[in-house]
Amino acid sequence: MRRPLDQFDVIHIALAIFQAAAAAYVATIGPDGLLPMHFDLAGEVDRWGSRFQIVWMLVAFAPLTLLIGAALWSRQAKMKDAGGQRTLFAGRVISVVVLTACTALMLALGLGLMQPGAGQPAPLTSVFCGLWMIFIILGTIMGKAAPNPWMGIRTRWTHHSRLAWDKANRLMGRILFVGGIAGLLLVPILDRAATISLFFVVVFGGGLWAVVESWRVWRRDPERTA
Repeated sequence: MRRPLDQFDVIHIALAIFQAAAAAYVATIGPDGLLPMHFDLAGEVDRWGSRFQIVWMLVAFAPLTLLIGAALWSRQAKMKDAGGQRTLFAGRVISVVVLTACTALMLALGLGLMQPGAGQPAPLTSVFCGLWMIFIILGTIMGKAAPNPWMGIRTRWTHHSRLAWDKANRLMGRILFVGGIAGLLLVPILDRAATISLFFVVVFGGGLWAVVESWRVWRRDPERTA
């Protein structure tokens, strides 16, 4: 017998309903004329469009949200081990945060709340805060996650050495956690370009460091399999 719906399933369903309602609201109440649709790193508009572009995006997001929720629900029903449960829990939290942030951003665009200029509009600040929160959650989970197909530093060396897996993912977890805390504290101070640059430094710089660490530990591990 499959498990009943839990709080994450209810959140995905409620979010899909909200997306459909937001699409109807933007279609009927949103401002006429061209609206900013995309901004460059300087905060200036580099693409314009009508509110109906956002309407169709919100309409498409509703079934996508349900599909993601259903896929995670199905995986949750089959997951037995504790390590896999923790990893999947992190994935479900991240899915809710990302979908909610994207929905808020599209609604702000459709209602004309995103305006050109320097600095970060309030909706974009919320998106950045949500992304840094994801880093913090991932950092908390990664250091304790057992080998799994969903999350972690996956290299030839972590595949053939459990010690390399543990060390590399513990390091990446710490980088994401500290980077997430720093990014969250710096959101009110940094402009868009600096925030995006910090994202790249944490993800790619931290990822490269963790990959090198996996190789270093694998090379010294007497119990490696290859």
